[in-house]
Amino acid sequence: MQYDGKNTRLLMSYGGKATSYLQDGAAGLPVVLQEVVSGQNPSSFLYPRGSTSPLYQDNLWYHSDGLGSLRALTSASTGAIVETNSYSAFGLNVGQSGNTHGFAGEQLDPTGLYFNRARYYNPTIGRFTTRDDFSMTPKIPSSINRYIFVENDPTQLIDPSGYFSRPPNSVPRTPLCQSCGCRIDLVLDTAHLYIEFNDRCTEPVVLLTY
Repeated sequence: MQYDGKNTRLLMSYGGKATSYLQDGAAGLPVVLQEVVSGQNPSSFLYPRGSTSPLYQDNLWYHSDGLGSLRALTSASTGAIVETNSYSAFGLNVGQSGNTHGFAGEQLDPTGLYFNRARYYNPTIGRFTTRDDFSMTPKIPSSINRYIFVENDPTQLIDPSGYFSRPPNSVPRTPLCQSCGCRIDLVLDTAHLYIEFNDRCTEPVVLLTY
């Protein structure tokens, strides 16, 4: 793997093939604008504003469900259905899959893992492969398991950042201080977590481990 200074993935090597990515990080979470697999022609992507789920790729229209999961591809030239997909509740593909984007619109690597930016997600076991950098949130008891995926509610929540689950087409929820419950101002990218506590919080609990 190769990443830039903001921990955005630029290159992946697997099975003797290298895949390079041109990423757009200007709109918040980075999305792949172009993907180049060694020995193949480049693939280019377009996205709806504010979404990490593609809308268009190389003369193909993406048709997604409410979570952003790819359900069908149609030809931009003829309108014919090229591919259909179906998933288990936690995102395991149980239908046709020949595309690099799938459940919740995220990138599906040849390893069978989804790349959710900060962490990889394994749909076979319904868990992230590494623990969350944020400790348990008292209002979400299930978060005591720091490998949990979208609070065990994958039919209604997504986690494109790998840090915070949220409903589709919404802004990320604001974390709360675990000492006093005050709002925490957070600016998030895939490499850095900038935290500024409310002025009335005198003894904030550190939420991150390094």
